[in-house]
Amino acid sequence: MAFIISTISSIIASLFLLIGASIWAVVIHRSQAVNNVLLKLPSSQTQVAIGITVSSGSGLYLAWAAFVLTFFSVIPYMLR
Repeated sequence: MAFIISTISSIIASLFLLIGASIWAVVIHRSQAVNNVLLKLPSSQTQVAIGITVSSGSGLYLAWAAFVLTFFSVIPYMLR
């Protein structure tokens, strides 16, 4: 009974990591449009970059790695 509970818990954790990493990747991809935003200064006709840079960074890759490792950790539970 304990192996069934631990297997189900690992599957749920893997699923939640997949959902979280997917949502995070979509949010980063959609918010990268702010990188090209230009502001028009009211006193002149010049345009200035807003100064915000959005990139994925290493955190997103760590979340995907956590998903993969959690997913592969379910396999030993199912072999028993």
